[in-house]
Amino acid sequence: MKINYYWALERFKQGRFEEIVQTGGDVLKDNSAVIPSSDKHIKLADITLRSALMLGDRERADGLLHACGNLGPLSHFRAATEFHDGRDDAAWFSLANATPYNPDQHGFWSLGLNSVVRSSEWRQHAERESHFAWPRTERLTSSDGDGRADYAIVFSSDSGYFKRFFEQGLSSLRRACSGFVAYYHVIEPDEECLALMREHAASDTAFLIEWQAQRPGDESYYASARFFAAHEVLRETGLPTFIFDIDLCVLGDLGALLKSADWQEKRIACRFMGGLTLPWQKIVANAMYVPPTRDGRGYLEAVCSYLRYIYGRSAGERLWWIDQNALFFAYLTCRARSFVSIPGWFVKEYVHYPKMFEDKDAVLGSKGGTSGTGSSANAEQQEAACTDSGVS
Repeated sequence: MKINYYWALERFKQGRFEEIVQTGGDVLKDNSAVIPSSDKHIKLADITLRSALMLGDRERADGLLHACGNLGPLSHFRAATEFHDGRDDAAWFSLANATPYNPDQHGFWSLGLNSVVRSSEWRQHAERESHFAWPRTERLTSSDGDGRADYAIVFSSDSGYFKRFFEQGLSSLRRACSGFVAYYHVIEPDEECLALMREHAASDTAFLIEWQAQRPGDESYYASARFFAAHEVLRETGLPTFIFDIDLCVLGDLGALLKSADWQEKRIACRFMGGLTLPWQKIVANAMYVPPTRDGRGYLEAVCSYLRYIYGRSAGERLWWIDQNALFFAYLTCRARSFVSIPGWFVKEYVHYPKMFEDKDAVLGSKGGTSGTGSSANAEQQEAACTDSGVS
C-alpha cells in the first residue's frame, strides 16, 4: 500500500484523521531528509498536519513540524500553533516565511495562503497601497423609504444566489423577527433579480445594487462584499448590525434577543473556533454582529481595509478564505475585550443553514472550484464533513 497524499485524502473524506496522523506521520519521520526537496512529501505533510489540527493533537502536530523543519510551504501550520499560544511575534515570523498556495504541495484548506498577510504592519501598508476602490452602490427601497428599525441585517450575493435564497430567507425573517431592516447587497443583478427587489422592497427591506462588480466572476468577492455593505449600513444608519450568509434562515426573534440579558449588545460578536486552527479558520464568517460603537466601526473599517489591500495586490489567483483572513487579522488590530464569541445556542436556536452540505461535491470535489457565492464559512463547514477539492 502506497502512503501518499491521495491515500490520506480518501481517509480524510471519511474522517479517519487518527489513521492519517499515525501512518502519515511515521512515513514523514522516516523520510525527513527528503521532505524539503519532495513536493509529494510536502503535500502528505500538509494533509497530515491538517488532520492533526482537526484532532486538536498539538503534540503530534509539533512533532511533525519538527520532522519537516522550517519549510515555507508548511509555515502556516507553525503560525497556527504560535497564534494559538499567544506568541504573535513568532507567528508573524512564520507567516513571513510562508510560500504561496501551490496545488503540488497543498490541499484545499491551504488556499488561505493566497490571501494571508505576511507582516503585522499590514494596515500601514494598506493605507499606502490600497488601489481597490470602495464598491459603488445604488439604493432601491419602497416608496415609503426605510422604516424605523431597532437593528439592521446585511446580506450580499450575486444574482444567482440572490434568486436562489432571497425569498426563503426574507420569509423566515418576517416570520421570526421584529424591529429589523434587512439590506441586501446584490452584485450585477439581472432582470429577474430586479423584479424580485421591486416586488419585495418595503419598510423592512432595502437593496444596495452594485451594477458592475469590482471583481467580476470572483466568488470570494461575492462573499466578502457583505462587509463593505455592512460598513456603509452601520455608518449611515447607526443601527446594531448583524451580517449573515444569504442562504440562512432565521428561527428566533433577533430583536427580542438584542434586548435580553443573554446578549452583550455593546460588544462585537463573532464565531470564534476553539482549539488549533489555521488563521483563516479561526473566525467563521457566516454570522456576526457589530454594534454601533467606536470599536464596532473600527473593526469593520479594519476588515474592509484588509479586503481592499489583498484585492488591490491580487494577480487573479483564487482567494478563498479572504473573508475569514480579514476577520482574524482585523481582530488582531483591535482590543480583544471588545469581542465576544457567538455562543453555540445562537446557531442552534436562532439561525439555520439549510444549504450547509448541499453543494459540498461541487464546491470541494472539482478542479474548477465553484461559481457560488457562499462565504468561506460554508467551505469550512463542508471541509469539516471531510471533503476536499481535487486540486492535485
